Amino acid sequence: MYELYYWPGIRGRGELIRLALEDAGAGYVDVARSEALDVAAEGS
Repeated sequence: MYELYYWPGIRGRGELIRLALEDAGAGYVDVARSEALDVAAEGS
């Protein structure tokens, strides 16, 4: 399983590799998004 790391503050930064992984059917975890969601949840 791959882990996708990138800067979530820059729009579209992880999109190209995310699309390639989806197209290949490769399993991955979008770490930047999950971390951003965790931070947002803590702030509410």
